[in-house]
Order: sequence, then structure tokens, then C-alpha cells
Amino acid sequence: KGVMGFMLPSFLAYIAAGYGKPAITWGVFIVGYLISIIIFRANVLMFIGVRVYNSNKQKGLKIIGLSYKTGKMDPANQLIYAYLILREGRLDEAETIINKATVIGKHTLTDQQLRAADFNRALITWKRGDISAAIVQLEDLYEIGYKSPAFYGSLGSFYLLNKEYGKALELAKEGVEYNSTDNISCDNLGQAYIE
Repeated sequence: KGVMGFMLPSFLAYIAAGYGKPAITWGVFIVGYLISIIIFRANVLMFIGVRVYNSNKQKGLKIIGLSYKTGKMDPANQLIYAYLILREGRLDEAETIINKATVIGKHTLTDQQLRAADFNRALITWKRGDISAAIVQLEDLYEIGYKSPAFYGSLGSFYLLNKEYGKALELAKEGVEYNSTDNISCDNLGQAYIE
């Protein structure tokens, strides 16, 4: 969708070039891009925000927030935004965005994206102080086959915090086998052996 929005002005300019008037060609090209930026502003802002976020988290989050406020951000990007603000401790806002995105985007989000949303809900539960409920939520995801380095690291850490050392050890072994370079799973494995 976003790529088409940026290719359309080029296509229109190409057609206008056939009339032999460079001023018209450039005019069509520039106006076309301005219209595309307005129509696809959520995608443009998201693209810019993610790039800025890598070097300046607060500034990047602000730009991504502007993308969200356009009301045109697609559900997958909404989930990314929700995760980023969750990391900042904005739990209620993150939960609202996750819930909206999974309802609106139910038919466009992949199963993996929907499970990642459930994973983030469990993180919200934990950050609100209910580690036991967060463990149950993550164990439910584990039962349906959800896996990622962040998942293994989080559930393993929760087991350690909850003094469930046997479960922590088994999950950490599996996590390291899943991704041997994941520092959190490796740390969880060492901590579980120590305990």
C-alpha cells in the first residue's frame, strides 16, 4: 500500500513527460508526492520514527506517536508502538492500543502477531505486579507453541523471580537451545543452576 503510494507520482510524471513539457512533468511529480505523503502520512511517520528511535528513543517515540494519532496506522505497526510505550511504562495506553489493534486487525494480523500481542499483555500483567497471573498467561502461550527469544527470557525470568527453579532450569535449557546467543536465556540458565 505504501509502496504504491510512492510509485504513483512517478508513474503520473512519466505519463506527463510524454507531452514534452518538463515544468508539467516536475509539477505532477512534486504534487503527486505531496499528496502521497498526506495520504500515507502514518506510514511515512512510522518509517521516520523507527529510524530516529534507533538513535534517539524519546524523539523516535514522539514521531511514532504522531503516526498513531493520524488514525491511519495499520494494526501491525500499532502493536510495535504499543510494545515501545510498554517499555516506557505507559501500561494503560499500551494495553488500550493492543486491544484495539487486535480487534480491528483480527483478520489482517498473523497468528504470530496475535500471539506477540498476548505476550505483551502478559508483560503488562507482570509490570502491574501480578507475576503469578503473568506466568499463567505465558504458559498458555507456551502450550500453543509460541516461541521467541524474548518469550523464553521473560518466562524464565518470571520463574526465577517466583522461585520456581526447576521450571526455570528446564525452560532456560530450551531457550538456549532455541537461540544460543540470547543473553537473557543464557543468564537465566546460569541463575537457575546457581539456585
